[in-house]
Amino acid sequence: MKPFDINGKVVKMESFCANEYTSLTYPLTNVGRKYLINELKRKNFITFNSWKYSARGFTKIFNTMKKNNNAI
Repeated sequence: MKPFDINGKVVKMESFCANEYTSLTYPLTNVGRKYLINELKRKNFITFNSWKYSARGFTKIFNTMKKNNNAI
């Protein structure tokens, strides 16, 4: 577990290497997950440990993925 600053709020995160070139990082708690998703939906950019990332288009992709996960 490593704390990350996301838009000024500390969130417990977990990271692991998926392969030689890819590291995956995700919130450890449901509260942290909901906070991150909400920030990505509401803002054009988020800061992630002082790195700035675009959140544009997140809601559209998130809703498509959610819809696909609910497919029968």
